[in-house]
Amino acid sequence: MEFENACSEMYYILEHMNPSDRNRIPESTIQFFKDNRSMFYKVNLDVTKDLSKQELKDETKAFIQIINEKYFSNLLKENKVNQSEKVEERVEVKQTTALAIIKKENKILRWLKNIFRKIID
Repeated sequence: MEFENACSEMYYILEHMNPSDRNRIPESTIQFFKDNRSMFYKVNLDVTKDLSKQELKDETKAFIQIINEKYFSNLLKENKVNQSEKVEERVEVKQTTALAIIKKENKILRWLKNIFRKIID
């Protein structure tokens, strides 16, 4: 009975997810919760409130953790990798810019030295 009620809550949550997030979950997984839900249990969740602030069944919390780990944890890892790559690119650009500035300064210094040598000689 608790399993079916938790499936009902999970199906309700999945049905009210952001479509872009829901699309990350295979239809077969969503169908599993739909097929195993209780037809008599009335889900009492408020879609305007955060899930962490609502009373969910322990089994539902476990389902959420599994879904999160299986379908969303890679997204977090991908974001971290992308952010790391962006930082590396910025550092590389800054280093390249700094080298270009130093080369320009060196050219200017050589040019000034040549002028002063001509004046002194």
